[in-house]
Amino acid sequence: MKRFTLVFAVLLLLAGLTAWYLPASAQKVPRRVEVVVNMLSDSPEDRGFSRITFYMEEEGYNIERQVVTKSSGGFYWYWTNLDENGRLMRLTRESGGSYGGYYKYIIERAQNYQDYIYRFGKNGAWLEARVYPPNENAHANYQKNTDTCKNCHSTHYAQTSQLLNSSLVFELCMTCHDGSNSKYNILAGSVIVPGGAAVPAPAGPYSSAVATSYHNVFREGTDTVLLAPGGEKTGLKCTDCHSAHVLQDQTKPVRSSSFRLLKYFRQMIPGGSVYDQPPVIAYSFITASSYETVYISGINEFCSECHERYNYGQNLNPKLPHYPTHTLRTGSSGGIQKSGDYYRHPTGINIAEWLKVPISLPLEDRGTGGKFMTCKTCHYAHGTAIMQGYHYDFERDKYDQTGAPLTRSTMLKRCEGMGICLECHLDIWYNTPGAPIQ
Repeated sequence: MKRFTLVFAVLLLLAGLTAWYLPASAQKVPRRVEVVVNMLSDSPEDRGFSRITFYMEEEGYNIERQVVTKSSGGFYWYWTNLDENGRLMRLTRESGGSYGGYYKYIIERAQNYQDYIYRFGKNGAWLEARVYPPNENAHANYQKNTDTCKNCHSTHYAQTSQLLNSSLVFELCMTCHDGSNSKYNILAGSVIVPGGAAVPAPAGPYSSAVATSYHNVFREGTDTVLLAPGGEKTGLKCTDCHSAHVLQDQTKPVRSSSFRLLKYFRQMIPGGSVYDQPPVIAYSFITASSYETVYISGINEFCSECHERYNYGQNLNPKLPHYPTHTLRTGSSGGIQKSGDYYRHPTGINIAEWLKVPISLPLEDRGTGGKFMTCKTCHYAHGTAIMQGYHYDFERDKYDQTGAPLTRSTMLKRCEGMGICLECHLDIWYNTPGAPIQ
């Protein structure tokens, strides 16, 4: 096994060096990739499957698919140029129809409600295509003969300067994400998995009928300015975190991650230098009964765009206060250093070496096999339905969907009561680094 790992690492290094030495002109991606999703017949053997066809205008591109596996509680992901049957994937030319002369690749039996992620490119440059059968992806990879655009935009009777059908972003997103036209029902906090069951979604619920705390996007269109705890006064709408379309131009100030179209930013620093916020890198692991997210990197930098003072112990963004770097306690010394007016639990630390028991909370791998704590380790992104652990002081300017002010909040926590603490600190003396033995 060690020999295989070494050979695989050498191959990856050689591939990277090859791409690095090639001129930029040799690294190329398709001008666009169009995706067509067709449901198969309603026969028992075909029910639950779709055909996915990728079309592009030029030949000669390589194809890779993403594979995510889980073993002994750990996630593993990689790219391969082999299909599910071990055959090399190649483009073929379409002979007729509306795509005559195009080059195509077909997945004949794609499982509905599975996430399919493919990429196309040459010499180390890639363009991803994400498909969620049986539905079209309303955010990217449009067919040239589709009507998808009209679901969000109007040519002559729009409500905004972006030609949107609604003046409220949340209302527009609910056209699909209320569970009617997307497998992601963000109000209920559920997602449909293969087989048709709705299971808890990794981001949690938004609806105040379900959630006891949520990122408040319900005051859009009013003059209400909210407080991002540990940050600044701000408004909030879906597009503050998510892009509606894939934004991949690395020279632009706003880009979007492949994962959930989460935005990341390029900022000018006084003096002329540039800070490039890293993208959020994460993947999904889906079964017939669960939907999990594998976090690789970038979540803390993403959350700290608003909650800057809480990104304690990992400070890459130059606009953030320069808090001290946290070091794990050794013996009777060390511990949490003061951050501004308060002592704060650190984020961005690798707890792999001292975590003695497996935990259910999400940790980042960061490409090193580590177990890094992040904001998402303790908190949901959209909302939480836990009933214990209310706070009365820190979120006073929040409102529910009716406009009524909230008097208490569960702070987007993942666990009831003190469950988050006890996931790691199951035995405070056994599971805390450097703690004295009592």
